[in-house]
Amino acid sequence: MYLTKIIPFSFYGEYCFLAVYLGRIILNEPSAKKYFDLGLNYLEQSDVISAIDKFSNAIELDPNFFEAYIYRAMCYRADEKYELCIADCNKVIQLKELHDANNRTTWNNEEGSHELITLTQESFQLDFYAAQGYEERSLCYAMQKNFELAFDDINKAISLYQSSEDRERCHNSLHTDTYRHVIEISKELDEKKKQLQDAKKELEDMMSMFAHKFRSPLDAIIYNTTHDNQVKLYTEAAQTMRGLLNIFSIISTDAEILKDKIKQDRQGSGRLVTVFSKTLDMILLHLLSVSGAEKIQQHYMAYAKAHGQCEEQVSYKTWCEDYFELEQALQVEWEQSFALLLNQSDSLEQRFDWLEQHFFKLELIGFEHAEFQFKEYGVTESFITILLNEILVNAFKYYSSASKESVIVEWTERGGFQVLTCRNPSIRSERTIIKGSHKGHSFLSALARKTGSAFTKPVPQDEFVVEFGIPNELLISK
Repeated sequence: MYLTKIIPFSFYGEYCFLAVYLGRIILNEPSAKKYFDLGLNYLEQSDVISAIDKFSNAIELDPNFFEAYIYRAMCYRADEKYELCIADCNKVIQLKELHDANNRTTWNNEEGSHELITLTQESFQLDFYAAQGYEERSLCYAMQKNFELAFDDINKAISLYQSSEDRERCHNSLHTDTYRHVIEISKELDEKKKQLQDAKKELEDMMSMFAHKFRSPLDAIIYNTTHDNQVKLYTEAAQTMRGLLNIFSIISTDAEILKDKIKQDRQGSGRLVTVFSKTLDMILLHLLSVSGAEKIQQHYMAYAKAHGQCEEQVSYKTWCEDYFELEQALQVEWEQSFALLLNQSDSLEQRFDWLEQHFFKLELIGFEHAEFQFKEYGVTESFITILLNEILVNAFKYYSSASKESVIVEWTERGGFQVLTCRNPSIRSERTIIKGSHKGHSFLSALARKTGSAFTKPVPQDEFVVEFGIPNELLISK
């Protein structure tokens, strides 16, 4: 009453109006909770961007608003902004750790120092928020393929959740997602590992074959140097080695270049039957040398039995142990005999006659009628030389036929390919004897893959058949 009397009514009324006006401003001013609720509304409408904006407003008003951080983290993860999601999760976890530190009591007794965190309703609630923070962060780590961190966080989340349902849901949601990514990554790593292993093996096979293919012309040069010194033999062996070096150099760098060079090599005096003859000579000079003798021991033993130089019942083991002097004598005799044949005749028929007397009957089909030509000692001849060398050497090494069946080497056109086929009478026991690196077929597989050719590793059956198909487009002009 006293104030009413002192203060004029008009002023008192204005004062009341102002107080009511200011009160309305204060009452209508948005709070952190209201912004949070708006964020939830937007989230229900799948408007993640607007939800993030409102959750951010709530955090500005209340930097310790746990739920706002959690839901904003969820939105960031949904928007694939994993680093921002992780930052919000880190904040929740830090706030929980700060709360624990403020409520930690330390005491000492005879047993040592002890710590106790005072548990309140707020503590249990913060455990729930921290668990959500670890769960969200683990999902981000999983999406970033940081699986070790993801598993570590999910285990922390499971330890903080009080509800068994939350623990089970948390466990299943992450582990299902993580395992899927682990499997995908594991498959990728396994595939890359396999590719590296295959590349390494292919390189090893290539180097092995490089040395192997040089052995025949090199033995021819060595023999020629210590015997009759035929200029022609020197030239053929040296030219062959140069061609092989060129082929291996191209294969090891760019197989497409090899295919292009073969396509361009369609003129010259080179003929398929001539390549076969030269390759056969080099193979025999190699196999008949001292270094090649162990690869054809079964032929020496069969020859000795047929000519009464040893008992018919002599086993392979007994031959190797007791007849090595006879084998050495046959090796020298055969080497000299074939060298004499090379001096006297260029006839392929006479070489076949000599082969039949010492090894087996060889039938050659289709080589005279091949409808393509190439430069002598060029890339095509070198390519075919490699094929013939690999296939024929194996025919000599693993031939075994009590009835003296023929080895048949055929060249034919089939299904868009020029197909080289070798049918070699053999037996499984003969093919189990180690007579080389056993990498020849792997090398042919790599060669086929690099040139678009067709080759399937043969089945080790008694009637052994090897086929290699070269695409017509590489050898024959359209």
